[in-house]
Amino acid sequence: MRLPARGGFLGRADPRGGLTLHAPALAATVRYGAATWVDAARVRTPISVRWEGDAIALEVPAELLARSTYPAVLDPLLSVELPIQPAEVGDAANEQVGVDVATDGTGWLAVWHDDRSDDTDVYAARITAAGTVLDPTSLPVCDLPGVQDDPAVAFDGTNYQVVWRDERGGWQLYGARVSPGGVVLDVGGRALAPLSFNSQPEVASSGGAVLVVWNGDAVGGGRDLFGLRVSGTGAPVGSPFTVSAAAGDEREAKVVSNGSGYLALWEDHRGATSDIRAARIDSAGTVLDPTGMLLVGTAADERRPHAVWDGTQYLVTWQVGLDGVLVQRFSATLAPLDANPLTLCAGTNCANPRVAFDGTNFWVSWRLNPGGTNAVRVSPTTVRLDASPMTFDTNLDDEPIVISPSAASLLFVNYSHSFWIGGGGIHGWRATGAFTALDSAPIIVSRGGTGEGVAQVASIGSNFLVHWGEGFFGNRRVNPVTLDGQPRSAAGTLVDTVGNNGLTDPALASDGTRYLLVYIFAASPPTSVVGAFIAPDGTVLGPVFPIASMVDVKQSMAMTYGAGRYFIAYISGVPLEVTSSQVFADGGVTAPITYAPGALPNQHVSVAFDGAQFRVVWEDIRGASKDVYGLRIALDGGALDPGNGVLLAGTARDEGSPVVAAANGEAVVLWEQHNGADLDLYGSLWSTSSPAATPVITGAGDQRAAALTFDGRDYFAAWEDTRAQVRPDLYGTYLRPGPAAVTPGGFAISADPAWGEFAPGLGSDGAGRVLVAYERFDPSPSVRGTRVWTRLITDSDGGMGGAGGGAAGAGGGAPRQAAAAPEAWAPGA
Repeated sequence: MRLPARGGFLGRADPRGGLTLHAPALAATVRYGAATWVDAARVRTPISVRWEGDAIALEVPAELLARSTYPAVLDPLLSVELPIQPAEVGDAANEQVGVDVATDGTGWLAVWHDDRSDDTDVYAARITAAGTVLDPTSLPVCDLPGVQDDPAVAFDGTNYQVVWRDERGGWQLYGARVSPGGVVLDVGGRALAPLSFNSQPEVASSGGAVLVVWNGDAVGGGRDLFGLRVSGTGAPVGSPFTVSAAAGDEREAKVVSNGSGYLALWEDHRGATSDIRAARIDSAGTVLDPTGMLLVGTAADERRPHAVWDGTQYLVTWQVGLDGVLVQRFSATLAPLDANPLTLCAGTNCANPRVAFDGTNFWVSWRLNPGGTNAVRVSPTTVRLDASPMTFDTNLDDEPIVISPSAASLLFVNYSHSFWIGGGGIHGWRATGAFTALDSAPIIVSRGGTGEGVAQVASIGSNFLVHWGEGFFGNRRVNPVTLDGQPRSAAGTLVDTVGNNGLTDPALASDGTRYLLVYIFAASPPTSVVGAFIAPDGTVLGPVFPIASMVDVKQSMAMTYGAGRYFIAYISGVPLEVTSSQVFADGGVTAPITYAPGALPNQHVSVAFDGAQFRVVWEDIRGASKDVYGLRIALDGGALDPGNGVLLAGTARDEGSPVVAAANGEAVVLWEQHNGADLDLYGSLWSTSSPAATPVITGAGDQRAAALTFDGRDYFAAWEDTRAQVRPDLYGTYLRPGPAAVTPGGFAISADPAWGEFAPGLGSDGAGRVLVAYERFDPSPSVRGTRVWTRLITDSDGGMGGAGGGAAGAGGGAPRQAAAAPEAWAPGA
């Protein structure tokens, strides 16, 4: 079969499968995905596609035609992959932490580890002396799969040198140079030395080269301090060497340069309390004080040291216990120059001090809890110059960093903790040497896509509705999607905003004419379950209304529709119990009902309606391992199964994250099971009870985070799959309980070779169409953030009617024979 592509399209094979079509004249690019041959026996065979001249070519092999039963259909199966809305740029999503800053004398480079892509990467941004961020969506220094974290940075006179901890091939020290123009000169980084898991690298420059120090595991136990020189080309000079190998641990190391050599200082645990010790290191890497010189040692714990060189002397700052910030001067030979330390903050949870020199005075900053970032100036003779500290944003965490490119401007940088403000963020403020703040609002350093994710999908039959969150807890938005997979609104409709509190664990379902969106609102105890009705066009119908107010709603909730009511299940109470509420068409709400009082439910509740009753499944930890339990619930909310739930999956291994879909008096349950190092997907047919045995399945990588729906004839599952790479791809399969229940191995719904697809959400129109929504990182320079994408999956001969609301709806379709035992699905995965 040849499908002409009009409009000047050019085609090429896409490494993710299918084709990429580009029309230069239209500035348009689309993907053509997989196709499937489906015969009358419902046997599905993937069909590859290729580009021939000006057309898409699909070829069904002759041997497949010969063995098929008829009628048969060549099903396109997958629609174009589309983002649910244009990307929004702001404070980057998820957490940005572990920030460090260096200056080239005219501006700064901030580096941090960043979770915006659902992975941990190293990002950076340049900031001018005027406070302009030159990298508007941040600069990825290393964003390869796996963990890259704990970065540190120094300027070597030509380039910035960034080092970090990297888990490639076992934990290692990696580095990359970044030019003042924002070019990463060592793409992917360069391996420098092996590290241990708990290592925290720090770096300083003496001009033309840098010295990296880190804490590492010592032979025979404990933690020692190590170092490595790195040249201006980014290559290691010699081998790692020991800075200190004394008894006890060396922790929280820092390193500074005096222009010709270095000073390493650390929190030392060789005695009964922690002290501050230091060692001088020359430019050739020779440790001049191998046993460590005691700088500060009292009966109290001295912790978290930092130092700066002003050209003739060091000013060292440290924290005492949890309640004090002190400073003291030391000579080049580490002789104390002050008879006693100067206390800058005491008795008020002041911690994590840092120090810089602006050419005239020292600046010392610390975190005050509560109170945000504080800073004062200290003269070169250790005189405190400011009675009251300069105070910045109060919603801050981690250690504030202060550094100066000149006497005219300093930069304080730290991060705002996403738990409180709904998104991560590296923020900065500038101040003059005269102790004047230059910025009334923080400079947002870590900008990027605001982060879209955790999508839910439902259908009223004539269209779909997709709901998603933005940011860590997230503003809530919805957008209708047509039956051919096209989002109807450019930006979606805002349902609710996060403010400073959490709107978590949303669920979405439909009664066939409108939608109900529910979520947990954790403003203050008692936690509430709230909801909002939404019209087919995405309009919010009235204000958000309360559904339940509980002592402790666990962050897990699910909803379905059946028999004239929405059924919502969640975990709440002390002790935790499975709980339900019902919402009717007129907005009436039933009082919460609790079930399984002897259970120990964890998270991952899922619900479905089988046409006569509701099915609830959950992950349970009452035994020695995680198991999957379920209950059948009558329309009046009463439990139809006695006791604390029916054991649906329980072995010596962990089973969890269950999902359920139902139709025609039956239900299908899927769950994850730990099989050695991997997670696999298992399933069973749940009629009135469940078989106890669960066969083991094999397959490379993990199969996890499954979603499940009923499309009017078959069940359809989608999941995250790591068979091909560390970052998961999105796979799916049709399920029909019985011996021929599976499309072997499933098929790729979205498999980007560089980035992972996460958190699938499914909704069905009950007539063979399933819309899948999922998260994937968009690395384009204008976004650099996670977005929600959608694809329509069609089953051209499968629709047999029925309402498809939420995770699953009641519907038609031929009855099926009950399975005698749970079945392992996706065996080729």
